[in-house]
Amino acid sequence: MLIFYSSGLRISADKYLLKWIYNYKNKIEYLIFINPLSIEIIKIEQILEIINSIPDVIFAPIIGMESHTYIGGKFNK
Repeated sequence: MLIFYSSGLRISADKYLLKWIYNYKNKIEYLIFINPLSIEIIKIEQILEIINSIPDVIFAPIIGMESHTYIGGKFNK
């Protein structure tokens, strides 16, 4: 069992961290991730399914944009 505590990260959305943890599949059976808003419990053998469900995206900072309203977006599943 591997237990993490974080202030806001969702591990089930972090493809790279999940891949790293999966390397230890022979030593860990469950991952428990705790943050102030939720608890994630992941069986290590299910990580590849989770990784495959995470879309490939690019995060880039936008310099000079400020908004005080909601900006929505549509994503294909």
